[in-house]
Amino acid sequence: MTEASHPAVLQLLDDLEAGRVTRDEFAARVVERAAPADALDDVANTVEGLIAGIEEFKGVLGRSSDETAGLVLAAQRRFAIQLSATMLDAEPESDTQGSPTTSYKRLREELIRLSDRVADLVQSTIRDAQLRQELEIAGAVQRMLVPPTVVEMPGLRAASWFLPAEQCSGDWWNIARLGKEDVILMVGDVTGHGASAAIIAGTAKGALDMARVGMREALKPYMAMNMMNFILMESMKGEYFMSGVLARYEPSAKALRIANAGHRPPWIFRRSGTQTLPGDRSPPLGTSRGTKYAEQLVAFESGDILVVYTDGIPEAEDAEGNQLGERALRDVCEKASVDGPEAVCEAVRRKVVEHAGSLNHLGDDVTLLAVQAL
Repeated sequence: MTEASHPAVLQLLDDLEAGRVTRDEFAARVVERAAPADALDDVANTVEGLIAGIEEFKGVLGRSSDETAGLVLAAQRRFAIQLSATMLDAEPESDTQGSPTTSYKRLREELIRLSDRVADLVQSTIRDAQLRQELEIAGAVQRMLVPPTVVEMPGLRAASWFLPAEQCSGDWWNIARLGKEDVILMVGDVTGHGASAAIIAGTAKGALDMARVGMREALKPYMAMNMMNFILMESMKGEYFMSGVLARYEPSAKALRIANAGHRPPWIFRRSGTQTLPGDRSPPLGTSRGTKYAEQLVAFESGDILVVYTDGIPEAEDAEGNQLGERALRDVCEKASVDGPEAVCEAVRRKVVEHAGSLNHLGDDVTLLAVQAL
């Protein structure tokens, strides 16, 4: 039996999908072409099986949009072919009172049930497509919040590795001019990941941009941290937090001003050795209105490399659940630092792959920023 064997049934199916007929009208028009009562039981049984198949079919909604659309079309066509195979032009049998037989009623009920399931399936597919579109938009916005992999400015070169755990991420980083000579940079890590975390990351990045444009050379890291803390407290009401490291590079002084809001301590790799910057152990942004953030001043001379990273790297697990750890991460960065910031990022990426076996199953977002003074 081919699809062309009963075009009227296919047309009715198209009319139902397009809303040109109601579910009741669909059922009534189909049964007008029904076979005698002894065949109607077979049709009803077929429809019952198809209803069960559609219920199971809902499990494919996690697939891609193209796969889902193809499977929906295949299910609809199979139903039409099977139904048309048993449809004849005979009038339905009636009982002595002129009412349809029990088989006729059963078929009508099953067709109505089937149309309800099809309607549910279509709505579920639409919701799934809308969610995918929202995530794609959030991911596009996220990419706007993250600079290119390599950024070079007069006196400074930065490289990064950014890998979201989902389509969008709570990790973000930024680097920008501050006045004529100085540079401001930040790495942030919002609790959780996904669309909500990405929105919060965008809020924080917007607050930093406003402070940078409005205050210019007067902006210090501790000031920016206090501003972002206030905005996150106002907008998130304590439901989300963000750890972060914010630094201002001052080439004339060959120094960095650094503020740390509950983030893992960054490192500076020098020819003379490695320095850990523990900060003042302030809490993450969005934790408390009363928090006042501080900053520290450290030397940052030609050849020095600052490395800031988020939890997803040291917490990457192998097959047995063992984490990579800060010590192993620091060793990799230290060895690669002699070859520049890009080498640091690539060495860390390879180490994570070696440890976890794959980048496809990391439990958290990943951000690594390596910045070298030239």
